[in-house]
Amino acid sequence: MEALRTQWADWVETYASDKPFTAGPLQGSRLKIVSGENPVLEVVFSNISLHDLFLSDPKNKNDLRAFLISRLDAETSFTLDFKAESSETPPTFSPASLEGIDDLCRREPIIKTLLELFEGRILDRSN
Repeated sequence: MEALRTQWADWVETYASDKPFTAGPLQGSRLKIVSGENPVLEVVFSNISLHDLFLSDPKNKNDLRAFLISRLDAETSFTLDFKAESSETPPTFSPASLEGIDDLCRREPIIKTLLELFEGRILDRSN
């Protein structure tokens, strides 16, 4: 179970390949494991906005639980919990804060997926 903490980033990437629209908030999360008779897996989001965004659809919680069950031993039981690192609102998005459109695509896999899905492109209209 402890190895799961080190594998979390890889598992999130795998989860994102199947569910790119809901995996975005998980990209910056970390996993905290509270040991005990019934271990608790706490997905800790970097801020309350990402926490709320992920949990806005109850299906996301069930999908993530099913994903984790498929990756763990069949006998492993756990409780899945969600927390936020802080209650601070993340900084607002500013196009000027990005080095370029490639930076945006690397940070947000959903944009890459949408571009591929719709055979789209992003135009720079800042000039």
